[in-house]
Amino acid sequence: MSRLQFDVELAADEDPKNNIIIIKSITEENGITYLIPPCFQAAKHHLQLLKLPEFLKIKKSLQRRGQNRKVWMSVPSDVLALYEDDVGNMTFNDYLLQEITQVTSQSITDGKLLEILEKLRLPTYITSKLDRQEVTDPILLFSALRMYENHNKNVHKHFAEKKSSSKSEVEFKKKNTLSNMLQDGKEKQISL
Repeated sequence: MSRLQFDVELAADEDPKNNIIIIKSITEENGITYLIPPCFQAAKHHLQLLKLPEFLKIKKSLQRRGQNRKVWMSVPSDVLALYEDDVGNMTFNDYLLQEITQVTSQSITDGKLLEILEKLRLPTYITSKLDRQEVTDPILLFSALRMYENHNKNVHKHFAEKKSSSKSEVEFKKKNTLSNMLQDGKEKQISL
């Protein structure tokens, strides 16, 4: 018996009201992952796999659409023959499965950082604030971006308040000054 890891997900059927279990990928013990094509992803194509006890546990644990599980299963030789040919290639129904490589980088080089920032299309007022020497880890990059996500590029500037007056307020002020002058008994020529 050999071990394989299956990526199983609960997804929508052709009829959107129904859910089906699909098998998206298979991973060998050495870490190589193979994608199953969409036409063979439905669990109804993998009848021998459905009979395994691990698969029954998966059925119970997937409750909502979109949930997925990556589960290691001990596969008997008769079931393994469905997924692997005599030479050792991963196949299903005489279809060679596509191998994918997953590379995860723990550090970001300066060139990669610029490439990520270009793809995100961030405004320059945010990218200029990032310290490129300190942001060497993807987690640090996104936490630094989170600090500036709610900042507005237009910083509030302090202006002296200038009160504008309407026509009626201006006329009221003129009358007030005119009446004050008449009450004081001063006679001046006022041009209106």
